[in-house]
Amino acid sequence: GESMKEYKISLEIKNSKGKEILPSKNLKIGLGNTGRSNLITDIINMPLTDFGEYTVSLNYDNKSLGKITFYVNTSGGRNGKKENDLPN
Repeated sequence: GESMKEYKISLEIKNSKGKEILPSKNLKIGLGNTGRSNLITDIINMPLTDFGEYTVSLNYDNKSLGKITFYVNTSGGRNGKKENDLPN
């Protein structure tokens, strides 16, 4: 991006079926004199109701800036017994 300029970007989190699990979060980010910046934001009360892959993506002007994935897996529980069928 252009140095010392502010941009409006959106953060989206989707499950493996492509369904948004939280409403899209609009963020303002100011770039430094190198044209780069770090982004730190809180994501609270995020429901992880399904096992599998989740994708966190940043978008600007309907274009993807980048994305990262994480996984919700089952746990074996104690002594190999499942204690809970839900991820959280």
